[in-house]
Amino acid sequence: MKLRRSLLAVSALAMLMSGCAYYRPTSMGGEPRMAEAVADPKVLRKQADEARDAGNPDLAYRYLALIQTLHPDTPESAAAFPEAARLFKYLYNREATLGNYDSIWTTSEPYFVFRWLEQFAKQDFPQEQMDLLFLRSRYGLFRTFQTYSAGRAAFLRWEIRAEKDNGIIESVTARPRNA
Repeated sequence: MKLRRSLLAVSALAMLMSGCAYYRPTSMGGEPRMAEAVADPKVLRKQADEARDAGNPDLAYRYLALIQTLHPDTPESAAAFPEAARLFKYLYNREATLGNYDSIWTTSEPYFVFRWLEQFAKQDFPQEQMDLLFLRSRYGLFRTFQTYSAGRAAFLRWEIRAEKDNGIIESVTARPRNA
């Protein structure tokens, strides 16, 4: 598990550094070194907030995703989900509206967000997180979620439905199966 997490960290850092002039891995000017940033979810959250405030939602989302990838069982990961869901939904809808159905935002990134959402579903139905992720989003995202959740124990306990209007999700509801 440690090796897997280390490989994920290296991959994530390479991704951030290769396409990002925003993050400067130096301690000059009070900015954290890369190792310090990935070791502390609070630093990653600060970087995400700065990227969002600078008008870079893609990078802001990536920093939040790093919190989930590197620190999944921390309070910071749970706290990062609402902002990550908002940014993801924006990026997903942007790409779908542009017809970029082969974009990472419409192909593989939904599954990452669904795995993150699954952590909230282990105790009870995560209505708040479901609403954050799905309300006012395209129904295609929910169809992708249905495919993903079909074999997941955390979601099998509920019959999950979404109501849509003109292809946009208006509500997400769940009821226990066999009820």
